[in-house]
Amino acid sequence: GQEAYFRSLAAEAGADIDSINLVAVGTVGEAAATLSSGRVDAIFGYPFVQQSEVAAGNARVAIDIVNSGEQLPYHTGYFASAEWLDANADLARGFCEAIGEADTFMADPANLDTVVSFLADDFGLDRAVAEQFAGPDGVTPIYSPDLDCTAIDLSAEQAETAKLVDAEPALRCEDMIWDGIDG
Repeated sequence: GQEAYFRSLAAEAGADIDSINLVAVGTVGEAAATLSSGRVDAIFGYPFVQQSEVAAGNARVAIDIVNSGEQLPYHTGYFASAEWLDANADLARGFCEAIGEADTFMADPANLDTVVSFLADDFGLDRAVAEQFAGPDGVTPIYSPDLDCTAIDLSAEQAETAKLVDAEPALRCEDMIWDGIDG
């Protein structure tokens, strides 16, 4: 996902990807700590990590992909083996339903205070950063429980271009979706 997208952005910018040392930095707090420690020069990550680090004076945003107007190859995917899905179909459907409900809840402006409190309390974000992230100009309004095959296909194409996966056979969204999701 992120590595393939970064590699494609670097190639488009004319950067020599071999001159870039890619390091797994973890998520949220781990990524911010890795940047602050000086172990890496830059991170490619989640929006509220960016906002938190900028608010703390530790970083500046080089590019805001969400607000770039570009078609984003981003999605959050949850993967399981076909065997597990077949053996745990009700659990898998319940998980998907819960994720959908959470996305819908986060995107609803009526829940802004609750979402901000969650981000501040559970992720340790400064309340002002959480408000920026969750507010009407932030990222949470674009969350959706709807499957975005365009984003999934863009991710697959970028992974192929970056040679992270084989280009043949080309797998696209409709090939990857569990047919038991609808019951």
